[in-house]
Amino acid sequence: FYAAALSEIEACPWIELELGVRALDWRAEGEAVEVQTSAGDLRGGLVLDGRPRPPSGPDEVHLWQHFRGWRVRVDRAAFDPSSATLMDFRISQEHGLGFVYVLPFAPDEALVEATFMTPATFPERRYEQTLRDYLGDLGVASYEILERESGRIPMSTAGWPRSLDARVRRIGTAAGAARSSTGCALPVETSSKD
Repeated sequence: FYAAALSEIEACPWIELELGVRALDWRAEGEAVEVQTSAGDLRGGLVLDGRPRPPSGPDEVHLWQHFRGWRVRVDRAAFDPSSATLMDFRISQEHGLGFVYVLPFAPDEALVEATFMTPATFPERRYEQTLRDYLGDLGVASYEILERESGRIPMSTAGWPRSLDARVRRIGTAAGAARSSTGCALPVETSSKD
């Protein structure tokens, strides 16, 4: 997916990809928008803003759905490729609501992911320990980590404005594309009235 997306971006002469640069703020200036970034200022006629916004009111609930996953190859047949394990809550709930899911690719290979819903994310060691403990509970003593993934999705009772200005549009999670109650992303229809 990333290779295909990067190939499409590279083929567009009007797109310049800047990795590792943070968008800090923006301000409208006449017909343009100036965006302050960690690498300097940029100007354009339209800004698509995907930055999640923090809670703004004392009565808002704001949680993060945060996760860490390993695609592992184990030392024996430990997984049933015809059956996924979803939302296994048999992990410690000491630090907040959490579950693990397992998506098997083969009897000895699967994605094992620890997911939590709490007000703050955890230190890396907590996710890693959860995954080690879960694999141990499955009777897996030896495994190779083939890939790692992690992320966080905001879950809030706050509304998600789609337009900040005629030239600044929210996109993705910042526009409410992820359902606040589950973190699942759904297509969002927009209209000129947003």
